[in-house]
Amino acid sequence: MKNPASYLSTHLLTILTICFIVGIWCSPHLQQHFDIGSPATIIFLLLVVVAGIFFLRGRAYQAQLLLTICTLLVGYLHGLAHFQTPDFDQHIYNLIQNKSEVILTGHLKQMVSYNGKMSQAVIELRSIRRQGTKFHQPANGLVRLSLKGRWPKKITPGDRIVVRAEIKRPRSFHTPGIFDYARFLAQKDIWVTGYIRSPLFIKELANDPSFSGKYKYLPEKLRTHIGNYLDQNLAPPFASIYRALILGDRSNVPPAILELFKATGTFHILAISGIHMAVIATLLYLIFYWLLSRSEYLLLHFSVRKIVACLSIPILSGYALLAGMNSPVTRAVIMSIIVLLALCTDRKKSPAPLVATAAFIILVFDPQQLFSVSFQLSFTAVSGILFILPILQKHIFKEQEPEQKQTSGIDKLYKYILSALLVSVTATLVTAPITLSTFNRISTIGPLANLIIEPLICLWCLPAGIIALPLLWLSPETANIFLHFGSYGISTALYASQLLAKLPFASVYLATPPLHYVLLYYFTLFLCVRHFMLKPKKTTALLLAPLLIAIALFVNNYRTSPNRQIARVTYIDVGQGSATLLESGDHTILIDGGGSSFSSRNVGETVIAPFLWNKGITTVKTIIITHPDADHYNGLEYIVKHFSPAIVWVRDLRGHDKKYRKFIRDTREKGVEIKMPGTGDILLETELTLQCLANLKGKAFKNTRSGLSANTGLIIKGCFGEYCFLFPGDINISMEQFLLAQYLSLEADTLLSAHHGSKTSNSEEFLATVSPRYTVVSAGTSTKGYFPHQSFLDTCKALNIETFITAKDGSIEFEVNKTSTTVRTTHRFQQNPLYPLVFSTQAPDSKVIEQDRPE
Repeated sequence: MKNPASYLSTHLLTILTICFIVGIWCSPHLQQHFDIGSPATIIFLLLVVVAGIFFLRGRAYQAQLLLTICTLLVGYLHGLAHFQTPDFDQHIYNLIQNKSEVILTGHLKQMVSYNGKMSQAVIELRSIRRQGTKFHQPANGLVRLSLKGRWPKKITPGDRIVVRAEIKRPRSFHTPGIFDYARFLAQKDIWVTGYIRSPLFIKELANDPSFSGKYKYLPEKLRTHIGNYLDQNLAPPFASIYRALILGDRSNVPPAILELFKATGTFHILAISGIHMAVIATLLYLIFYWLLSRSEYLLLHFSVRKIVACLSIPILSGYALLAGMNSPVTRAVIMSIIVLLALCTDRKKSPAPLVATAAFIILVFDPQQLFSVSFQLSFTAVSGILFILPILQKHIFKEQEPEQKQTSGIDKLYKYILSALLVSVTATLVTAPITLSTFNRISTIGPLANLIIEPLICLWCLPAGIIALPLLWLSPETANIFLHFGSYGISTALYASQLLAKLPFASVYLATPPLHYVLLYYFTLFLCVRHFMLKPKKTTALLLAPLLIAIALFVNNYRTSPNRQIARVTYIDVGQGSATLLESGDHTILIDGGGSSFSSRNVGETVIAPFLWNKGITTVKTIIITHPDADHYNGLEYIVKHFSPAIVWVRDLRGHDKKYRKFIRDTREKGVEIKMPGTGDILLETELTLQCLANLKGKAFKNTRSGLSANTGLIIKGCFGEYCFLFPGDINISMEQFLLAQYLSLEADTLLSAHHGSKTSNSEEFLATVSPRYTVVSAGTSTKGYFPHQSFLDTCKALNIETFITAKDGSIEFEVNKTSTTVRTTHRFQQNPLYPLVFSTQAPDSKVIEQDRPE
């Protein structure tokens, strides 16, 4: 290795980029306000002055060393500046606090996406008019609007429109580990979302006649035109995949097809990235070189290769605009342009500056990209392929003697297949921790599937689609021929995906790896690469280390040794529903697992499972369904499928709908034991005890106020030492009176409020008998005023009961040991959507549990 000064000078750009990235990464974790007079700014200015003095005195090494520290601080300040909410008064984020019916005017910013049910449009605002006012007030910012059905075709990007919509600040479920929709939108500078009730509420206005108004939205207009052409001339599955490959729009790809690509580890093919740019650049090179080489004058006086490279740059840049300029597209086009410029200037092409320059340019313009999974996967995969793949190839393909370099066609085919397989294996190895941390899923057949499917899509379908693009205007009939020819490649790829996805263990679901596992993995990988570069003949064994760690990621569920001295009870924020996780020792119990019946998302797949994986849980031993209402069980089918419960306790086997009976039938077919507890039965007896205080099946009473049958279900009580939790389900006041008359042991320290805190439940007498210190209301934000009802909150306040509401406090965790209790709620730093969700301690000082409960 060179001395530090020489190494720093040689790799200065790469080191500065790494420092810049580290600085940006630190900005959300230190959680400070951006202030030009902050200590970090003052330190930065002092370091710049000192570095300048060193440089002027000819001490380059010291100046470069200080420059790295300055770059780290610049990254931190740059990231911090972009982690602030909009601060100008006319921004829509500051104009809208609560859900409001408004009239908006602005321009349609980009191509409208459509998923088969809903259209999604982004409006660049100019003004807003509220209900009860006569005049519009200036407004700016972006708003994402949803419309059921198709967007009006005559309105395209750049058109000036007026819209009547119901808008609000977006809110994700405040549950760690899930896809954070609000943060995802904020990273795209979208701070408000809305819903348009009807296409009749959209009207086109006179457009801006200026030059900028006419051409600013031209790429998006072209995207829309191409997308509409594909929809009109191809069958839906083929049109949706062509949209993904050419335009970067996956919104209309059927879920079943998306699942095939995910299961086979080929989902990345549907995102425009380096291989797409390579195909386009190759086509451009062949076409331009063939055309220019017809000229004898050009061949004799100029370098045709350099002319071709220069001509390719603007076309690649234009295609990047056409593809939406997301992170993989931007990275790919920047790297392609750098390579082409290096070719034009006869400069040596080195992978480290290439990757560093692309990352630096993207993060200078948008540091939020660092926290997007597309940026992380894209740059990690490319870095692995550029740095690790050549080492593997050098090790596997031994250098041949000059007289042995004549190889047969079979040998060339073998090398091509093995090289393609190595590319896929390398990309899988370097991205495995990020993939698991984000998707909790990895494909075991990914390298094999990529070897088969990637050529079909990228070397058959994609070139046909790219060639068809200019022909859409020149000769639509010829364009259709190419598009239909490419469709056969899509059909073949889908057929191969179906066969591969049926293989046993084609993809596996795993828990989120802890940070120290990820750091250990990449550190070991770095050591392997570094040692092999220095001593290629002595490090064969070291190359197995990443593979061994990868295997460990599969077999280890990442959880630390069970702590039998602590119990954790987490009321998961699932919206208008209920799901509670109990943990003690090696026991994990889920009481209920459902969300809103009106949601199109499966709460088990989108909320409960990601939360469990985020906690390192891969097995839920026991599931308890208090009663068969959909908002208490409709997410459990996914949990049963992926978390292998041993037993499911239910009130009864029939319920009151077909979906519940199907769930019972499917659960039994998976070999899960289903039991119905009786009153007083012990469901679990360890450090944590669970008891069914009552099974109220058949104990229906008429509610004299509503005339409806009162809810019947399981009344569950869990105790850890002297601390108890009560889960009464959705019982109403009539059933509460029945329970009180049975003189059951209802006392508990924490009560999950009956029926989500409604006014038809939670009578004062019942609350006084249970005598909890805390009540938890599991409810959604859209039910404010009913769940919980104000009368319930008033009663709790009168009885000195502290109340937590998942709609306000997010997921709520109670950690109990033998002497104290700590309550944690989920929040963001200063309610800023750009910051991640974290559990925070509600009671910093541990509260001593009373050994003698009050009468």
